[in-house]
Amino acid sequence: MSSCRYSPEGIRTIVDNRSVLPLDPLERNLGLEILTPKQGDGFLLTARGDKFFPLGKSWTDTLPITKTELFSHISECNKVWTEKIVYHQPYPSVEHKPFLKGWDHPVDEATLEALGALLAKAGDRLFFHLFRKHKRHSSKMQRIVEHLEEASRAQELILTVTSGEFFVPWNMIYIHPIASEELAQDGSNFRWDGFWGYRHCIEHNPDDIELGSCVHPNREGRIPTSVNIDEGLDSRLRIDCIAPQLTYFEKHQRLAVTVRRDKAAFEADFRQPPFPYRIVYFCCHGATSRERRTLNLEQPWIQLTDRENIGANDLSYWLGDRDLESRPLIFINACQSGQMHSMYYESIASQFLEKKAIGLLGAQIDMPAIFAQKYAQMFFARLLGDEPTDGSRVGELVPALTRTLIQDHLNPLGLGYSLYRGMDCSINWTPKE
Repeated sequence: MSSCRYSPEGIRTIVDNRSVLPLDPLERNLGLEILTPKQGDGFLLTARGDKFFPLGKSWTDTLPITKTELFSHISECNKVWTEKIVYHQPYPSVEHKPFLKGWDHPVDEATLEALGALLAKAGDRLFFHLFRKHKRHSSKMQRIVEHLEEASRAQELILTVTSGEFFVPWNMIYIHPIASEELAQDGSNFRWDGFWGYRHCIEHNPDDIELGSCVHPNREGRIPTSVNIDEGLDSRLRIDCIAPQLTYFEKHQRLAVTVRRDKAAFEADFRQPPFPYRIVYFCCHGATSRERRTLNLEQPWIQLTDRENIGANDLSYWLGDRDLESRPLIFINACQSGQMHSMYYESIASQFLEKKAIGLLGAQIDMPAIFAQKYAQMFFARLLGDEPTDGSRVGELVPALTRTLIQDHLNPLGLGYSLYRGMDCSINWTPKE
């Protein structure tokens, strides 16, 4: 089992992973740890990274922001994405929403640039409210924030954020990459490489535990894969989303696929040890509450074809004191649910990761089903080696896929996915029981 832990002396200490990792772990050059202080309000922010904080030094200060404020700022950013991109309607008098109807070149280049300016403003505003406006809090916080901005512009970051409560759509954050100029009021001078998810490799780790692992096939050379679906999506949305995904997974020669359509069958998989699946994929409905405008503590859930809620408490109850023995990689693709945001993953992702999933990828916004389906196929094709890629590790695949979708397909929605742990995860095709 691999070991990759933070240490007070630097961003991480690596024990020899060569026996379990097909590739060396990505060298983190920046780490943020954001914790709830034992006393007082706000969050305790620690930044570390040898390239930007010399001699292994870490800087810590209080980030004066409440959880309600955090939720509000994230919701503002997500609202821009949902209204201006997902439900973009170029002609008010005509019921046509191009991002709901197609994933490849849904708009022309000029329109994409105009929409990108709005996204950059939303991402810049998010960074301001989370970090930049707190520079006046103290000289130490000023140094931390300025180093974050400098680091973002200087090079590609390999960033791990460790926090069990400060859940943010990190890939949507924007820092203007030209230090000598500010982002224009209308965002017109934005550049795509100012988005964190375009340029940087980012993972959110809910707890400071082991990082780095890989997915193995079984002794037959196939990866046991659980595909969990809501078949009603196709009929309700009048599109082909579920059917082509099932075809892709079931015909893939390197996957041993089991399809689950209802809560009872899903529960049986979790109750019967050992948990057998090494990839777990969801394409279904998911939500947090019936009210998106305010913080609501109702437990988030997902639904399969039977429309029965499955929540974090269910997962905990079914597994009891067991972990997920297979340490699976999990992908939650919730399509046009209307209620996806970071609070969802604070519950669902944390529960899966607490049970030792090696990583989880999920949508932060209401993804159009057609795009969600295509994104999943492109992601797995790269992960499984069906297509050439810029890197074999999940942490590299996510930004590489985002760049491909923007550059080649004029679609920015890849920035709407977040990675929870799993940056070093890749496929090791050596069979394992």
